[in-house]
Amino acid sequence: MAHLERLGLLRLPAGGLEGARIMPRIRDIVRTAYEKDLPETFERIGIRIVPAQAAFLDPHRIRAGEETLSAKKFIIAAGTTPLIPDIPGLAAVDFLTNETLYRLETLPRSLVILGGGVDGLEYASAFGRLGVETTVVEMASRLLPSADGDLVDRLLATLRADGIRLLAGTRAVGVDGRPGGIAVALERQDGVREEVEAERVLVAVGRKPDLEGLSLDKAGVEFNARGIVTDRRLRTSASHIYACGDIAGPYLLASTAEAHGIVAATNACLPVKRSVDYRNNVTVVFTEPPLAWVGLTEDEARRRGGRGLRVYRFPYETMRRALVDGTRTGMAKFLCDRRGRIAGAHILGEAAAEVIHEAALIRAMKKPLHAFHALTHAYPTYAQALVGRASQLAYLDRMAENPFVSLALHALPGYAHRIRLARERLAETHTLAPTEFSSEARPAGQGECVVEPREAAAGVLILDVRGVLDASCEEPLRKAFEEGLRRSARLLLNLSALSHMDPEGAGALVANAVRARAGGAGVAVCGLTAALRDVFRLTRLDEIVTVFESEGQAIAAKGFPAGRPAFSPPYEGPLQPGWARSVERLSAGLIPDEAMEINVSGRELAGPVRGFGQLRDKRYRLRIQGKAPEPREIVTLWKAEFPDFWPGGNRFFASGGAPIAPGTVAVLNLRLPGGLVVATGLMVLYVADTAFSFISIEGHVIAGWITFSSFREGDAVVVQVHPLFRPGDPLMELSFRIGAGGQEDRFWHTTLGNLAARLGVRGTVEQRDTLVDGRFQWGEAGNMLLSAPVLSSLYMPFYLLKRALRP
Repeated sequence: MAHLERLGLLRLPAGGLEGARIMPRIRDIVRTAYEKDLPETFERIGIRIVPAQAAFLDPHRIRAGEETLSAKKFIIAAGTTPLIPDIPGLAAVDFLTNETLYRLETLPRSLVILGGGVDGLEYASAFGRLGVETTVVEMASRLLPSADGDLVDRLLATLRADGIRLLAGTRAVGVDGRPGGIAVALERQDGVREEVEAERVLVAVGRKPDLEGLSLDKAGVEFNARGIVTDRRLRTSASHIYACGDIAGPYLLASTAEAHGIVAATNACLPVKRSVDYRNNVTVVFTEPPLAWVGLTEDEARRRGGRGLRVYRFPYETMRRALVDGTRTGMAKFLCDRRGRIAGAHILGEAAAEVIHEAALIRAMKKPLHAFHALTHAYPTYAQALVGRASQLAYLDRMAENPFVSLALHALPGYAHRIRLARERLAETHTLAPTEFSSEARPAGQGECVVEPREAAAGVLILDVRGVLDASCEEPLRKAFEEGLRRSARLLLNLSALSHMDPEGAGALVANAVRARAGGAGVAVCGLTAALRDVFRLTRLDEIVTVFESEGQAIAAKGFPAGRPAFSPPYEGPLQPGWARSVERLSAGLIPDEAMEINVSGRELAGPVRGFGQLRDKRYRLRIQGKAPEPREIVTLWKAEFPDFWPGGNRFFASGGAPIAPGTVAVLNLRLPGGLVVATGLMVLYVADTAFSFISIEGHVIAGWITFSSFREGDAVVVQVHPLFRPGDPLMELSFRIGAGGQEDRFWHTTLGNLAARLGVRGTVEQRDTLVDGRFQWGEAGNMLLSAPVLSSLYMPFYLLKRALRP
C-alpha cells in the first residue's frame, strides 16, 4: 500500500500498520518455515537427536547429558552466539539480540541498533520500513567494506531517504536506562559526543563461536577467538574431527554452512575427499532494496591488475522491468577480466538475490560472458535486463576487438555509427526520467543566492553558499572571493546547502577560481551531493577546484592543488536536474551522410578549464522593444529551431535527429572563408525552461560552454548568448587576435537578428566583452594535435571527392 501511495495510485492515503499484529505474524512465519527442521524429521531418516550439552572426554569420546558416546569420526557444527560488547551500562538494560528480538509483542516506537554490518542494516531496513524511528551506530568509518563501494553508497542513500539515521565512525560509550526508554551515549572519531534515546536497543555487532563447554582441548582440537581452526577439507588439528558452519568461518552465511556440511560429511565418511571453495560465494544483504554480489569488487579487480578490465553498469532507472514495477532505485555492475570472464558481479535493486545466481553460475563455469549472448531471456525480466544485456554488450565489444571487424568499420564509417548507436540503445545509457530543469521547481525560500564567510582552522576561510547558484550569484560570489582572498590564501566553499546550480553559476565558479589560482591561492569545495559532484566532473570544475568530502578533510589537507583528478568510475546515479551525465568520450551516433563527421567520436569534453588561450567572457544581448513573448516561449522556440537562426552555410547535425536535451551530441560543419568547412562537435550540457547550454569538445575552435537564455530585466525581455571560453590551442588564440573574434561576434549578432525576425519583434543587440584571465595555459598547447580546423583542412579533399562520387 505504501508503495502504491508513493506512485500516486491510491485515491486515499494508505492506512497505518497494526503494530501489535506484526511480531506475532513474523513468529508464525518462522515457526512454519522451520517445521521441517524439527527433531522428529531427522529421526524419521535415521538420525538420532540427543538434546544435551556435549563435551569431549578424549579424542574419541564425548559426554552428552547422561550418555557417553564414542565414534571414529566427529563433525562439530556448534554454531555461534551473539557477541555482546563491553559497554558500560549495557548489561543493566533489557537489550535485544537476534535471539530475543522476535519475542517482542509489538513494534517499538524507536530503536537504536548497535552494529552496521549485514545484520544491523537488514534490521534497520525492516524496522525503518515499518515506521520505527531507527538509528544505526557503527564503529567502522565504512559500512559493508566487503561490498562494492558504489553500490553501498547508493544503498545507504536509500536507507537515509527512508528516514534511517546511519552513524558510521561512531561508538557507543555508555548505556543508561530511563523511564520509557534507553539513552545511548555516543562518541565520533573526531571526539564529538552526543546522546540518542530510543525505546529499545538491539545489539548486532557480530557473533562469536559457541565453544563453551565443548572441552576441545581434551580432543586436541585447536581453536581461537574466531572459531575452530580447519584446513580446506574442514579437518581440524585432530585428523578424525571436522568442523563446519559458522564455527569454522570465514563466512557466516547459511549457504556457506550448508556447503560446509556437505564437504565435512563427504570427507568424514567417504574415501574421495573434497575441499571448500569460496571463490563463487554469493552474498546477499536483505535490505530494501537488496544488495547481492559474487567475486571481486571493482576496486579489488583494479588492484589485482585491472588492465583490460571492462565494467558494464546498468542503472535501474533506465530498466524497463523496473519501470513497470516502480522499483527504479538500484544499479548493477558486471566486471569482466581481459579474457571476458566475470571477475565480479554486483546488483543493488529488485530481484538482486535471484539474478546474482545466474552471474555466479557463469563465473563458476569459467566461461567468458560474451559466450552467453545468444541465451534467451524472457522479456521483461530483471535477468534479461541485467545478465542478458551484459552478455550482449560483452559480445559487441568482443567483436569490435576483432582486427577484421575493426578494419571493416574503419572502411565503412556509416556502419560504425550504427553499431555505436545500437550499443548505446542496448546499454540504455539515456535516462527515462525527465531531466529538464524548471525555474518553478526551486524549493520555497531557496531562490536567492547567499554567500557567507566564516573562519576555520589551519588558515582556511570557508564560504557557505546557499540557495541557487546562478547568474544572480555572480556579484555576491565575486565580492566574497575578493574579501576572502584578502584574509586567507585558502578558500573552501561549502555547498551542502546548495539547492541548485546552472551553467551561469558554474561559470562564476570558474572565473573566480581562475582569478584566485592566478594570485597563488587555493580553492576547494565540500558538501557536494553525488549528482552535483558529477556536474563538477562534467564541466571539468574538479580540475581547477579541489573536491573534498567534508570540511574536516579539507582543513586537514596540506593544500588545495589543481589538476586532473585520479580515475573514478562513471557516475550512474540520479542526475542533477537539467544537467547531462558526465562521459569519458563522445560518440556521434547516427549522423546524416551529407555531414562531414570527423573530430567528434572518441573526443573528450573540453570546457573553459582546458583551453589554451585567454579566458574570455562574452555576452550578446537582444533587448526586445515593446510587446514580447514570455522568456519560456522564446527558449522553447529557440531549442526547436536552433540551427535555423545561424548564418547561412553553417550546419548543425544532432545525433540521430535527437532534440536539444541533456547529453545530446551534435556534429557541426562551420563555414570558413574560402569555402573551407570545419567539422567539430558539441554536447548539450544543460537544459531548463528558460535556458540551455552547449559544451565544446577537444579540437573545437573554442574550449568552453555557451548558454542561450531569455529573462526579464525590468520591464524588458532580454535574449542572451553567453560564451565563456578560451581559444582551444595556440593557433586559435592567434586567430582570435587577427580576426576570428570579430567573425564570432558577427555570427551571434546575425543569429539574434534572425531570432528576432522569427519572433516578429524588434530590438537592439548589445555586446559586453570581459577578459577574465590574460594568461596562456601552456600545458594545453598540445591541443594543436587535435585541432578541428587543421584536421578538417587535411580531410577536405577526401570529403569533396566523397560528395562528388555520391549517387
